[in-house]
Amino acid sequence: MRVCLIMILGIIFVGCEGGIVLGPESMRVKYPSIGSTFYFESYEIDRYNERISGTTNEYSSIVMSTDTILFGKSDIYVLRNQYRDTSYLEYFHVDADQNLQQRITFNNSTIWMRIPITTLAETKDTIRTSIDLAPGKKGTLEYMYMHSYYGDETYMIDTLKVTGRKFRSRLKYQTTYAGKVESSGEIQSIDHYLPSLGIMAYSYSPAYYDEQSNRWINGYVIRLKKYIQ
Repeated sequence: MRVCLIMILGIIFVGCEGGIVLGPESMRVKYPSIGSTFYFESYEIDRYNERISGTTNEYSSIVMSTDTILFGKSDIYVLRNQYRDTSYLEYFHVDADQNLQQRITFNNSTIWMRIPITTLAETKDTIRTSIDLAPGKKGTLEYMYMHSYYGDETYMIDTLKVTGRKFRSRLKYQTTYAGKVESSGEIQSIDHYLPSLGIMAYSYSPAYYDEQSNRWINGYVIRLKKYIQ
């Protein structure tokens, strides 16, 4: 579950190139330029916030298109996330309120998850799909994505000033069968978005104790290492 979530969703930024100021004067979402490439790394952390050896993954996100018409919407921009042995596309949209939306697809269900970068109003978006819990036992899996504004922060990257907008993100999930909850849980993170680039640049999710499995579940960190326009 955690690995899938990482691939789906002092701060340390290093190696950004160029001399532009990435932090916007306002917090309106701006479209990234076609061909722009973002280099990320992700790794797991234990309950003491220590990095776990052997869990590091590096990947890049390349802007494939902007101002694209897809899925009945205009102004879609498309990122290709390239891992060592696989890749997949992500779709983003800036709505009429100037908030960022990300397309989430699970089996045959799809929603546009909202990140309220401009309005700052708390959002809740739910996606449901049917799953096989056991042979002959079909249930429902539900994910609820929630975002709450958590403040703005300005960081220095060498000589660059970067303004990020923080959100407290909560992912609640549960499986149900015949109207009864079979299992449930919640994963929390603090996510930092750069409106001037239209992307998430940092995410931190602490380890937590899962009472159902009676064990600690590792947390994770995702961070932007380098940006090339």
